[in-house]
Amino acid sequence: MKKTDKGNFSFGALTILLISATLFAEMTYAREVSQTILPEEVVTRANNNKSLELNITEIFGGDTTFEDSIYAANFDIPGELSNSKSAHVFASFKRPTLPNGHILKSATLYVKRTARQQKGNSQSTLAIANILEPLKISEGIDLLSFDSAYNLFHIQGQDRELSNNFPGNASFDNDRIAIDIKHIVQDWVKGKADLNGLRISIANFGGQALAFSRKAEDFYLDIKSSDKHSCKNCNQRPNIILLMTDDQGWADAGFTQEVYNSEDGSYSPFLLGGEHPVASYSGPLTPNLDELAHQGLIFNNFHSGAPVCSPTRGSALTGRNNFRLGIRDASDGRLETSETTLAEALKHAGYRTGHFGKWHLGTMSHTIKDSNRGGASDKGQLHYSPPYLHGYDVSFSTEAKVPTYDPMKKGGSKKSPDSYFKSKNSTERHKDYYGTAYWEHNKIQGIEHRRHPKLSELNSDDSAIVMSKTLEFIETSQADKEPFLAVVWFHTPHLPISHKKDDFAANGYKKAIQDMDSQVGLLHEKLQDLGISENTMIWFASDNGPEQGTKGSSGLLNGRKRSLLDGGTRVPGFLYWPDKISEGYRSNIQASTLDYYPTILKQLGIKLPGQKSLDGESLLKVINYAAKPRSSHNNPDAKRRRSAMPFAYLYKNTTYKYGLIYKGCKLLVDGKPNKLNDYRLYNLNENPMEKKSEAKANTCHSWKQDISKNELKSKLINWLTAVNEEGSGKQYPLPN
Repeated sequence: MKKTDKGNFSFGALTILLISATLFAEMTYAREVSQTILPEEVVTRANNNKSLELNITEIFGGDTTFEDSIYAANFDIPGELSNSKSAHVFASFKRPTLPNGHILKSATLYVKRTARQQKGNSQSTLAIANILEPLKISEGIDLLSFDSAYNLFHIQGQDRELSNNFPGNASFDNDRIAIDIKHIVQDWVKGKADLNGLRISIANFGGQALAFSRKAEDFYLDIKSSDKHSCKNCNQRPNIILLMTDDQGWADAGFTQEVYNSEDGSYSPFLLGGEHPVASYSGPLTPNLDELAHQGLIFNNFHSGAPVCSPTRGSALTGRNNFRLGIRDASDGRLETSETTLAEALKHAGYRTGHFGKWHLGTMSHTIKDSNRGGASDKGQLHYSPPYLHGYDVSFSTEAKVPTYDPMKKGGSKKSPDSYFKSKNSTERHKDYYGTAYWEHNKIQGIEHRRHPKLSELNSDDSAIVMSKTLEFIETSQADKEPFLAVVWFHTPHLPISHKKDDFAANGYKKAIQDMDSQVGLLHEKLQDLGISENTMIWFASDNGPEQGTKGSSGLLNGRKRSLLDGGTRVPGFLYWPDKISEGYRSNIQASTLDYYPTILKQLGIKLPGQKSLDGESLLKVINYAAKPRSSHNNPDAKRRRSAMPFAYLYKNTTYKYGLIYKGCKLLVDGKPNKLNDYRLYNLNENPMEKKSEAKANTCHSWKQDISKNELKSKLINWLTAVNEEGSGKQYPLPN
């Protein structure tokens, strides 16, 4: 009996182990994507009460009066129309599109309230309708033609009394109304209803009970969809940190300035050469970055996704070239919610996600004047796309650049004022306010997206401010035993460079980098204190080459920021990951910020249904190669990129610049849309300085094979054709 029991126990235990192994081998997660859709059109038309009564009579019968009907499209606009007039306001949205493989989870319509005056027995109605026919016009008044399949939603009374004869739920608070319209949008996105667009109409009777905003940005749809994807290795999830500096040149780090030897002899390494304007200062420049780099994998040929800020940041989060994202230049376009970001992919694989520092992939506000594009302007509305819409649980971010010290203050040489705004709700600026605010969102603490209210706290080194929020996020995540993704994008050393010290004007560039580097040291210490350093991936890179006119250096590389020559895109880059790479190693592979997304997803075994085309490729081969004992380093193929690395950039909204790197050969072409035919070919293995004398070459000899200019030209045109086909028609000019 005992023997039999023991046998049964063993069999049962084995069964449990097998089931557990299967569960851990491949987990399934729901990946949710959120879309915020602003209306294409908001229209207001004023009418007088007399003509309105006539139209109601015509439609609803002779006994219907203005006071009795709650179906009429009327709305008083406070402060603009007298009591004898009213207005009809409606908003129109284009049909939403869901990512491939997604199902609709929720669809909520939000309308902002602007007043709550209460007089008499006034009533207000919010009417939602699908339009199957154009608006009917009767004596100059627009009236909605409703599809009988959908009822109206009515909000009546002076305060919160709700009458809902509309399928779905609604909430009514002091600031806005939120209406669940999933059932309408469900048919809409599936094409079951042939709709011109979802239109909403607001009617206010008596003109004083409830007043609703008529601004376009205050009418919006929030749509969430999700799919399911597998995650084979999610039981071994490393923490992930993406560090990025702003305008740090390739030679502006200690680990890139060192003389090193090529181990496989595939080509001669490129050395710094000459006197560096920063290295000439006494003391190490980036000791903490160097320590991490030397313990990990240094990429000798790491590239930013583009030669400027916003495009590179988009590439890092999606693995897709910026032209696919519609982000052609800095402060151009926005990261669309239809894109699947690294944060979204990881969030629903059990990760907590945070973004800290510079965002630059859309505006933070569509109401308050802020930074380059934010506010009630067209750009603020059309480009609204803060981090929380892209999978981040926590964010503490700015739209664009800020001073490197005392980031809310112009100049930074004087003490910061206690407040940079005249009042809490004012859009007016203090005379010394720089103009770009920090915006915070914290799903964990229940903080909705808002401008950071404690501006007096932001009067120190900006890198320290960013890292302080990052460390708080890491500590909380670790306490809750959740793996995390922390995207930490420093503003340093982007202009304006400022500091409290008197000699900062002379040594500012170096000190800004050193201040940033010291914060990386604090990050490393925190990870060690928490006991999670070994199982944390830290990726580091700059977003592009050094700015013109600064002491930043690209060494002997040709070009700087805004150039597709290597000086504009080749940047310091490394991966620190002690669990995987226990001994430092250098690789000559052509790597890029495009590669973050596919590398991390492949490491975790995450497969996303309907994944859009990627331009990056997984670096796991070279990572695994670097993890081997040094004696086994005899496979130079592990350092070679399989696919071509594309570049695209629109310079000053006039000149298109395209580039492609393939097996150490580089092709560039630029010009006006109707004249893109000046091809230049460079061999980066033999001529990393991209001398002009080589540009007219027709053949590049790379790794014992010849690659012709025509072959690279064909690859570039085929890639750009695919980009255009992915969008709506030909968005970008093809080279001749």
